[in-house]
Amino acid sequence: MSQLPVIVIGAGGHSKALIDILHQSNRQIIGCTGLNKGLNGTEIMSEAVIGIDEDIYKYTPREVRLVNGLVTIGTSNRRKEIYDHFSKAGYLFETLIHPTAVVSEEVGIAQGVLIMAGAKLMPGVHIAKNALINMSAVVDHDCNIGSHVHISPGAVICGAVSIGSGAFIGAGAVVIQGVTIGKDAVIGAGAVVTKDVPAKHRMVGVPVRRIG
Repeated sequence: MSQLPVIVIGAGGHSKALIDILHQSNRQIIGCTGLNKGLNGTEIMSEAVIGIDEDIYKYTPREVRLVNGLVTIGTSNRRKEIYDHFSKAGYLFETLIHPTAVVSEEVGIAQGVLIMAGAKLMPGVHIAKNALINMSAVVDHDCNIGSHVHISPGAVICGAVSIGSGAFIGAGAVVIQGVTIGKDAVIGAGAVVTKDVPAKHRMVGVPVRRIG
């Protein structure tokens, strides 16, 4: 983690959880940005909303680090778009790990990864850029988590699972060991995945079935 001040992209509920991590790390926060100009001048957890996302360009990549406060919900790819947009302009995204997360020293973590409160990551896990491991999610040994993946609160990913870039795993879902989930697939909340899921499939239920 650098010691440059940060800007949190997003002015919603997930940003609050990220600001909490930053406060506990004693990081300087310049403020938050959003899409709604009407939020300018308001505050989130005592941190000012300083403008829209494009106002980040008032600061050079050498002056700030960014925190991606957007979440992927279902097929939304806004989180990936924001990451790609500012990365191409030379900005770096901060990697944050909540103090209560349990992360093995044998976990590989790329730039911009966010690991939230109570998450557990076991040895041999590799997490690619801009992935989000949300509250109390469990990722067991030897899993590969692709870029821009969102593993929602309380989900359980058993050992040796591979999750493709941009996939979404819903709250409380369970993925059994050895399964491969394809790029941009969506797994619904509470689903149980017992077999491989192709790219872009939408799956729900126990066991999962395709709905789109």
